[in-house]
Amino acid sequence: MFDRFFLTQVDGTIKDHNLTLLALSTCGFCKSAMRFLNEKGIAYSYTFVDKMEPKLKEELKEEFRNKFNERLLYPILIKDDKEVLTGFIEVDWKLTLGLT
Repeated sequence: MFDRFFLTQVDGTIKDHNLTLLALSTCGFCKSAMRFLNEKGIAYSYTFVDKMEPKLKEELKEEFRNKFNERLLYPILIKDDKEVLTGFIEVDWKLTLGLT
């Protein structure tokens, strides 16, 4: 869904879902979320929204709001273009990703 926004791919041994992470480069919770995914060996794509060109950033925000009817609260994990987790609460991410 967000492929046109120059996502960086992170390879992992667990590829059960199509995961997209929207993050901010200066966000501590975003860094914790990325560390969590990396340590669990989960494949995902990500972009740092604060590093995007302003026009592209607005397009991404609008597309996100239209698709999910949610505010952008970082980090944002999009699972299979259907389910959204906002913020990083490890127990919620484990449940959503089937890691319990």
